[in-house]
Order: sequence, then structure tokens, then C-alpha cells
Amino acid sequence: VSTQSTGAKYTINVEILGKPVKGSPFTVNLTGGTVVAPVNVTPMCDVTGDGLRAPVLGNVNFFTLIPRNPIKKEQLSVDITGPGKPSVQIYDNEDNSFDIEYEPLQAGEYIITIKVDGNNVNNSPFKVVVPGGSGLAAGGSQSEALGSGIKTAKLGGSTPALFTVYPKDDSSHPLKISPSQMSVEIGGADKIKPDIFENDDGSFDVEWTPTKAGSYTISVKVNGSPIKDSPFTVTVN
Repeated sequence: VSTQSTGAKYTINVEILGKPVKGSPFTVNLTGGTVVAPVNVTPMCDVTGDGLRAPVLGNVNFFTLIPRNPIKKEQLSVDITGPGKPSVQIYDNEDNSFDIEYEPLQAGEYIITIKVDGNNVNNSPFKVVVPGGSGLAAGGSQSEALGSGIKTAKLGGSTPALFTVYPKDDSSHPLKISPSQMSVEIGGADKIKPDIFENDDGSFDVEWTPTKAGSYTISVKVNGSPIKDSPFTVTVN
């Protein structure tokens, strides 16, 4: 911060990392007494990620915020408005960066406002457009299940039948979804509640154990749509 004065007029220059903050330089006219000029400093941050560039409908999108000066998670706020009110999660990476996740459930324009200590970071608010035709309507027909558990299962076996679900978008690219966006129903000879485990690569392991001999039907859906070749039929002798 530097000041220059000409008579009763003062010019206040405020810079961060050698660059003027928004509104700088500030001019103050001194007319007597003490003048305190409020200065709102714009927090400088780098914001990057597909969650700002190419968000996907019905998908868990994320972007990363990297403040140029150290801050704590408590100083950061993120608000997203648009069609519906998507939930927002902020994760502290403990390296002075933060991952922000949100899940838009409707197509349209969203406004993402990011603040540090109540002040908008540079370029905030951000405008992003979530296109339709993907997300909730996608991820069904191109997703697939692989493994012996959709073909065979043993009655009374000590090891559950196992298969893995690989969510994919309409272009057959891996699709990151939350567990709530996938459903597995097993019925037929008996109704079975499967155990579902989320893997680090975005796939899901499904384990199930038949309780009776007979024919079972396994229905797997992603975003409400059946995956490729679902439902599956397994006969247990």
C-alpha cells in the first residue's frame, strides 16, 4: 500500500503480488479531521476444473480453488444458484487448495459465487451452463456390469456372488456418479438385498448371496435407466 498527496487530495495505491486490486488507485479528499477510507481487497485465487468449464447434468462435478495467500476453510464460502439448489461440498486438501463439489440435477444456467472473508474472489461470480441430454438421462444404456455374479451363484456358498458396475456416459466415457444414482434390485426365487461398495475408479462392486434355489433376476440402473443387458437372469441349483 502506498499513498501520494497533493494538497488535501490523497491517492491510495493497493497492490497484491505487484498487481493493483480492483478499484485501485483510490482517491481521498481530506476536508478536516481524520478520514478513514474503506478498502475492499479482492482475494486473488486460481480457480480451475471441469466443474466450471464443462459441468455434466446429474454428475458430481468439481473444481479446485487455490488461494494465492494462505486461508482457512472457515474463511471460504461457495454459493450456487440456478435451476434447483445443488448441494455444495468443500474439501480442504491441506496444501492451501480446496476442492468444491456440486451436483446439478436440472439443466440450465448456474451462478457460482466464491468468497473469502465475505469478499468475492477475482472473477467471481462465475456463470456456468449445464447442458441437457446428459447426466440424469444418460449413463444407463452405455453403463455395463462385468463379473461372474451376473451369470452364476452358489447356494450356501461361503463366498458371495460378485460383479462390478462401470457407469458410463452416452459417449461410453467413464461417468462419476454418487451411490444414490445407482440401484440394484434382485428378485425371483427370493428377494435379496445386495451389498454395494464404491471403488476409487468410480466403479461399484456388488455382492449378493442366494437364499433359495431357483431363478433370480438382477436389475441394475444408473440414473434411473437400465444398464446394458439389464435385467440379468441367474439360475441357482
